[in-house]
Amino acid sequence: MDTKIKLVEARATDKEVIDLQTDPNFISHPFVKKWMENYQKETLKEAVEPEKGALRGQTVGDATGAGVGMQVAATLEIFNAVVRGFTRYMDDSFVRKYTTESVVFKIPKTEYQELVAGISTAGEVPHTEKRIDYAVVDLSNPESERGGKVTWTRALLEDVTFDVQAEMMEGLGHAIAKKIMADILASLMGTTAANMPYAGKRLVSAGAITWAQFLAILSDVDVGVQTGADPDTGAPTFKTYGPADFALVSPDVYWQLLNIIQMTNVLYEGSTDPVTRGIIRLALGCTIVKQSLLPPNTVIALNSQKAIALVTRRALKIEPVLFPVWNEYGFIGTVRYGITRIFEQAIQIGDPTGS
Repeated sequence: MDTKIKLVEARATDKEVIDLQTDPNFISHPFVKKWMENYQKETLKEAVEPEKGALRGQTVGDATGAGVGMQVAATLEIFNAVVRGFTRYMDDSFVRKYTTESVVFKIPKTEYQELVAGISTAGEVPHTEKRIDYAVVDLSNPESERGGKVTWTRALLEDVTFDVQAEMMEGLGHAIAKKIMADILASLMGTTAANMPYAGKRLVSAGAITWAQFLAILSDVDVGVQTGADPDTGAPTFKTYGPADFALVSPDVYWQLLNIIQMTNVLYEGSTDPVTRGIIRLALGCTIVKQSLLPPNTVIALNSQKAIALVTRRALKIEPVLFPVWNEYGFIGTVRYGITRIFEQAIQIGDPTGS
């Protein structure tokens, strides 16, 4: 996630990390103690390389200096493990992002009216000021906070290895990222059909999308929507919210597109992204992103600056869970955010209904 705090490279001075370091429940957590124990073992195995702890100013092999330094190192490593899962599985480059300290956030929606014509019989010209509106995100409701909990038994934490611990924490970050992406896609799929550039959904043939169908969905965003008639000529006038610079597709459509010769001709760039990351950059000026959370036979074309916004009130926060009576030890990861569509006219959906 791209927020004001660069989560990918957490530092000891970041607020989220400091919160963990100063939490006695975190420092005394069996998971953290086992992490530090396994961390030292893994570090000391690498005899030919500098110890990881030494790079941070302390030697983990030195028992007297390992205390506070190891707590800092362990906190950073644990937090970054969650962050890896949070960022690795979520390509949100098509979303416009904001961070805020406010409970209610307004995203400006500005449009030129483009109403210029000859002087009327009354001696007037049309008003053509820039229209300013807002998409409002209310973060005061409880639903703005979303999160998940992962817990383990005392026995599991006694036996777990370092690699398994890292996978556990990545899983927590992955689950949070999946929830955010599901909410983003649900908002896009909730676009009012009549407000789309095509004034409805485009047809995608089930199991066999054609190149013509795909291009039609992309071009709709660039053609725009009819806004009325030219005052001088009476010809239809259009306002565009494009071009479409992203196309989100379900996995089945993604692999169908790879089988279309018109597309494969533009893939010879030496990149493995189409297979490993599910991302194709076309000569059309559009990036195709495979989204496994979309329903089958679905395409969403959009302009990333005008379609949808993610407003983050609180970045990723991790809190320890300690319930010895119930033999439950783990962590809670939460975020606080809101999502809104900006211009529905910048979004065009295609699916088998085509309605």
